[in-house]
Amino acid sequence: LSMFLVKVPGLGVTRNGASRWIDIGPFSFQPSEFVKPAMVILMAYLLTRMGRKLSTLKADIVLLIPGVIAVMVILVVTKNLSTALIVLGIIAFMFFIAYPTKKIWRLIGWLGYYHFVIVPNHTMTLTNTVTEAASKSFRDDRILAWLYPDDYPQASMQSRYSMYAIGFGGILGRGLGRGTMKYYLPFSTNDFIFGVIGEELGLVGCGLVVFLFVYQVWRIFTVAQHAKDKLGSYMAFGVGIHVALQVILNVGVATGVLPNTGISLPYISYGGTALLLQLCEMGIVLNISRQIPGRRVRIG
Repeated sequence: LSMFLVKVPGLGVTRNGASRWIDIGPFSFQPSEFVKPAMVILMAYLLTRMGRKLSTLKADIVLLIPGVIAVMVILVVTKNLSTALIVLGIIAFMFFIAYPTKKIWRLIGWLGYYHFVIVPNHTMTLTNTVTEAASKSFRDDRILAWLYPDDYPQASMQSRYSMYAIGFGGILGRGLGRGTMKYYLPFSTNDFIFGVIGEELGLVGCGLVVFLFVYQVWRIFTVAQHAKDKLGSYMAFGVGIHVALQVILNVGVATGVLPNTGISLPYISYGGTALLLQLCEMGIVLNISRQIPGRRVRIG
């Protein structure tokens, strides 16, 4: 419901052509960021309540409807496709972890393949010039720029500059604070912070950052596996999935593996709302970890 406030005059703020922020005095936040941890908690609750009924059609409807509503509101009200993809991924993977043998995954896999592979290729056959591409949505332009960066130099500029920055860094980097591409790379403190890390800390620094994220996600999943109840287990899995998805999408965009999606790098990218909620999620995981039953050791 808070996402509708971005349309309220005096509260909602439009930046870079998108209405995604709310200003209250000196504070500014993105309501769509609240949807990610909220969906983790809601899905964990619903999955726990369903129990053995996960194999029924009713379970599909009950679990998918809240997610579809959230995704549609994000797309219609804030037009934030990247957040919608994260929320959709959280729902799908949490459902998959709870019931991996469900036949619905074949349908979801086919829809994903059709949307991200078949549609972009078909669109490219219909779009041969930059002028024609400009008439399509900016999302189509991003996919086309990812597939054919030489044909769309302006649309692919961010990803190319990010890869230039990583390449300039080499093995050990230019040194912390000595990078120069951050002055030319748009959103260098947010969406493309990984490119700045690559230039200043090199391959070693990038590898360390990725390793720390992999280690954190592994530890979160370990907590989920040993949680004392299913609710805590599902919530921990959801938080781990959220972190993993954001890291994969952000690093993938910065290295040119994925099209530009506008996803921040957890704990590192600029943005107070995202950082605060990510720390709250880690607080939930730590709370679940503290409640894991273990062998008591008497001291003294």
